Amino acid sequence: MSVTDRTTTPAATTSTSATPAATTPGPGTPEVAPQPRGLSVRDVVVRYDDGDTGPTTAVDGVCLDVAPGEVVALLGPSGCGKSSLLRAVAGLEPPVAGSVRWDGADLAGVPVHRRGFGLMFQEGQLFPHRDVARNVAFGLEMAGVGRRDRADRVERLLRTVGLAGYGRRAVSTLSGGEQQRVALARALAPTPQLLLLDEPLSALDRSLRERLAADVRRTLVETGTTALFVTHDHDEAFTVADRVAVMSAGRLLQVDTPARLWRRPRSRAVAEFLGYEAFVVLDDDAGADGAGGAAEPARAIRAALVRALAVPDGGVVPDGGVVPDGAAVPDSGAVPDGGAVSDGGAAAARAEPSSGAVAALARGALVVDLAGGRSAAGAHVDGVVQGTTFRHGRTEVAVDVAGVGSVTAVAAGVPVLAPGQRVPLRVDPDLVAVVPG
Repeated sequence: MSVTDRTTTPAATTSTSATPAATTPGPGTPEVAPQPRGLSVRDVVVRYDDGDTGPTTAVDGVCLDVAPGEVVALLGPSGCGKSSLLRAVAGLEPPVAGSVRWDGADLAGVPVHRRGFGLMFQEGQLFPHRDVARNVAFGLEMAGVGRRDRADRVERLLRTVGLAGYGRRAVSTLSGGEQQRVALARALAPTPQLLLLDEPLSALDRSLRERLAADVRRTLVETGTTALFVTHDHDEAFTVADRVAVMSAGRLLQVDTPARLWRRPRSRAVAEFLGYEAFVVLDDDAGADGAGGAAEPARAIRAALVRALAVPDGGVVPDGGVVPDGAAVPDSGAVPDGGAVSDGGAAAARAEPSSGAVAALARGALVVDLAGGRSAAGAHVDGVVQGTTFRHGRTEVAVDVAGVGSVTAVAAGVPVLAPGQRVPLRVDPDLVAVVPG
């Protein structure tokens, strides 16, 4: 993404914010409910006119809040509208409806360089004629920060992003990962109210991207930066963000913490995007996706989930669980007052899947169990080997399970498994999510 105006170059959006100040009600003025602090997006719509094909709605009525100091990732496939939403927040793309507010003040009509936001794109867009230190200092120079304070800020930020001592280096001598670290330091230098990052790591190879994602997270936390981070990679989003907003076809499907999003996707669409690869209706007599033959895997998955959710004496009920006396358990998982499991743990609390629920299986949710036999009654299912690969230090086995289809199981070590061989599979409940039917 190219930005030709220097005032909209990443880290050049450093002028003092022109956000209108909040007013205090005078005598006789009706009291107004306090506006939320941080970023508030309400019912935003972004459309593009494609000429002959007519207008295209890229963002369709999105509402999203980002609290001060919070990092939120916009996660979705290419073309889902996540970058268009970020551009609307930045002021680069005016919404046709809805509002974007910062600390309660409407930003409609406030230009990019007066919002006090920082921008970082996929390509760092560093200035080739400036060394590392002067790249990082650019926004500070535009803001009129004195030479000594500027130098101190640049030195601290280079140390924070892992580039201490790089100040005099030419940017052309840096690796791709080092250039993105410089771009991050430059975006953070003016202490932006909000940092907007649009696929900042996508041009890097996977191993470097994974390392740098962790460094970006650490840097944002250490600097207390409020950030909106756009990515199509859910591992990257889970590493960087406090909350993840899954987006599809211009709308938000779910906004949640990484752990809750993974364990409790609200729909099959969310689960599929997160990488869950097979779905089984959990009614014993139901088939997978309407097909017959799934009774055995459905029983095995249900049994594994129930066993994993059993609560011993003094234990904590999982999210959504119910204690024996019927007292509901809040999302924190704490047992309510008077609802503790006691007396030898009789009738231990369980969070059994409801009727018609669907189990979503991630890669590795089924484990080849050549030695375990069937000691855990009802928690095994058989599969037919289709092929094996060795990835990330483990053996992945493509198996065909009746009523489910082809799924990716895992096996310990490097077993010799022949195509067509029937193998017992146990269920790993940590890689199974239950979604509404």
